[in-house]
Amino acid sequence: MKVYSTSLVNIDATFQRIDRLTQLAKRRSVAVDLRRQQSLLSGSTSGSIEEEAKLPCIMLPPASSSRFYDRDGITDRIDSFLHPDSGETPFLSLVLHGIGGVGKSHVALRYAHLMAKA
Repeated sequence: MKVYSTSLVNIDATFQRIDRLTQLAKRRSVAVDLRRQQSLLSGSTSGSIEEEAKLPCIMLPPASSSRFYDRDGITDRIDSFLHPDSGETPFLSLVLHGIGGVGKSHVALRYAHLMAKA
């Protein structure tokens, strides 16, 4: 009977240690996340953040398709909208819309590729 009681006490103590370790691990995880967010907000970079995001971004050329026509008129219109002749440089956005399969993504990729060359 004494062995049983001692075993119960030891098991209970072990579970209490496991609970404390779990709480410490959770606190540490939260602290690491907070430090990461603070470094992002402050603009400073730590080793782990620097590894996650590196600039400059490398842009691969768009995949060519035999069924895609250059559509220079569309890319010219996009360029004239996003880069107006006026001296202003406002924040602008543009939406390409249409039914699926008409080439919206290819037009966007072509434009991005043209701008990367410029």
